[in-house]
Amino acid sequence: WQMGKAVRLRLEVDGARVAGYADGQLVAQRDDPQPVSPRWVTLGAYCCRARFEKVNGAAGGAALPALAFEGGRLAPPWRASAGSSQISALARVGIHLFSFGFSAADWWIGDRRYSFDLPEVLLRSMVEADPRAMALLRVDINPPAWWLEAHPSERMLARSLDGREWGLPWACFASKQWLEDAGAALDALIRHFSASPLNEHILGWHFAAGDCGEWSYYWGEGVTDYSPAQTAAFRQWLRDRYGGDAGLRRAWHRDDVSLEAAEIPLPRRRYIASLGFLYDPVREADCIDYRRFHSEAAADAICHFAQIAKRACGGRQIVGAFYGYHLPGAWRPADWHDAGHQALARVLACPHLDFICAPNNYRNRGPGGGCAPQTLPASIALAGKLYLAEDDTRTFLTPDDDAHSIGRCPDLQTTVAVLERNWAAAATQGGGLWWMDQGGGWYDDSELVAALGRLVRRHAELPSAAFRSLAEIAVVVDEPSAAYMAQSLDLLLPLLVAQVVDELAYVGAPFDLLLTTDLPRARPYKLYIVPCAPAPSEETRRALRALYRPGATVLWLHAPGLLTDAGPSAEAASELVGMKLALRMIGGPTHIRLLAGSWLSRGFPAGFSYGTDRCFGPLLEVVDPDAEILGVARCSSMEMPGGILWPLPAYAGPGLAAKKVGGARVIFSAAGPLPAPLVRCIAREAGLNLFDADGNVVYASEGLVAVHDAAAGRWTRLEQRRR
Repeated sequence: WQMGKAVRLRLEVDGARVAGYADGQLVAQRDDPQPVSPRWVTLGAYCCRARFEKVNGAAGGAALPALAFEGGRLAPPWRASAGSSQISALARVGIHLFSFGFSAADWWIGDRRYSFDLPEVLLRSMVEADPRAMALLRVDINPPAWWLEAHPSERMLARSLDGREWGLPWACFASKQWLEDAGAALDALIRHFSASPLNEHILGWHFAAGDCGEWSYYWGEGVTDYSPAQTAAFRQWLRDRYGGDAGLRRAWHRDDVSLEAAEIPLPRRRYIASLGFLYDPVREADCIDYRRFHSEAAADAICHFAQIAKRACGGRQIVGAFYGYHLPGAWRPADWHDAGHQALARVLACPHLDFICAPNNYRNRGPGGGCAPQTLPASIALAGKLYLAEDDTRTFLTPDDDAHSIGRCPDLQTTVAVLERNWAAAATQGGGLWWMDQGGGWYDDSELVAALGRLVRRHAELPSAAFRSLAEIAVVVDEPSAAYMAQSLDLLLPLLVAQVVDELAYVGAPFDLLLTTDLPRARPYKLYIVPCAPAPSEETRRALRALYRPGATVLWLHAPGLLTDAGPSAEAASELVGMKLALRMIGGPTHIRLLAGSWLSRGFPAGFSYGTDRCFGPLLEVVDPDAEILGVARCSSMEMPGGILWPLPAYAGPGLAAKKVGGARVIFSAAGPLPAPLVRCIAREAGLNLFDADGNVVYASEGLVAVHDAAAGRWTRLEQRRR
């Protein structure tokens, strides 16, 4: 469909057959295995603005009374509601907790005007279907269209590299008007139900906003937020940080800026950096500052609504939100760089939040693959909060088309195996999950429902030890360093996403994901992997250096500690790693070939190499005479966005090395990702217990071990005796 063009939609229900037409053309149809009499119809539009006009209905050839609805334009919905028959079927197998909800347009009908009829109908229908039911209500607080039209300067604005600008159907996260008005609406909703008999069926409140309700600015092709509200808030943030123009000019190394006129960097400057895909702290301090503010604004909005929700329910119900997607699917640069999710530590410090949630990663999630989280469960647990995964697995009942191809399961047996894997992944990380029927009918199978019931019973029977991590590997994410990375996938994919999601899944041992700021209070691990930390703070540098102790192995990737307030510094990187390094200004396809005869090359064929074909750079070369050189890096220069060329046309030099530092074994790799067999070799040398050495996916805690593989067979073994 084209933006701005009217489309005539027709929905036909004939017994078990449901069909949808657009301008007379059949676009979707299905047979409902358990048809029920229709009670109401909810119209919505996904990821766009929509106006529904001239809504008419007919039955048996006779027109129905005119259908009425409030709001006119609807905010994008994020869910498909479970029907009463589905709730009843799940209740029969012992499932009584449901996650569903509604958008702000369903109850926020005007300025301080609310109608709670639809939310009440939804809750009453749930209770009618299952009198024991409890709901974790997901409340989308993206403002209704009438609010956005009344407050145009508060609407989030996106821009593209070619200068186009467009409004998004949600508010600027820093908008004072939205924070106040949406806060009042949320408060009214929760207080209404707190005084209702239905309140005993509400477990908690899951408030949502932004793209897909997941507190992301935007997941499309472009960058945000150029709204007047965001610009004003950014200037106030700079004022709070620097005090006056003099402080701002010192920080930005520019004499032509002021607090009154400071602007959000234009898209081109956010996509293209001076140091390849790293911002120079001297020349691009404004880009770094905006990226910090960008995430802090989202985090502060979450904390604002959490306080309102907790106060409104009197502290009697749990409160939470989506956040902290440090490991997204990364199909587009905006998935990570523009999401605004790099202030997880700020959110975890909020005393009003009880849980943090995220969908399972969309990469490598099919049968035989892994189930990586997008957020950092170990840090969530250290903060005393609950991690909840959203499992939107494409079951065998999902339409077999391109729109549902990510990890789709071909049959019932495979579906159950994938759901069991995902449950084990969440449980062994101390969390839980919910199953999401995104399209309706994904779970309409009695055997599949019975399998869900078995998983719920198994979860309830687990000992408390099953929720305590057994991981001896810690993947450490330096959140502040994210602000120094330009909007590109060239570093993000090989260092974070491919390394963790695509490779570590097959190492044969569990691993924890945590923030660098949590290192001082985290338990010790045998192997630390620091995939992307180009700009840690001084405090974080000290915490990272404290990892150098007897019995520990620390694996560094790319350019750890390279960036300082004074600019790039190979000396600062060398000090952090404990190995003398030199900066090479080149970027392009980079691969590291293992040198024969070392402890790391045993078991690998001659000439074995790893790396990336992306425009990867800049590089650090090992120039330490005391280091053991394990591999040679080779890079051919590739033109950067904007036609920028690297100073060096080609490079070859030591790019993989090991050294004893403070009793620890320190390993540095100039590029990534390291393939799973190589990490497995490092893990074995570090003294880890490997549950599997054949590339199967393993999830393990003190009370639960789960193995998932693409084929049947017996390969798993314990390298140490365990009870």
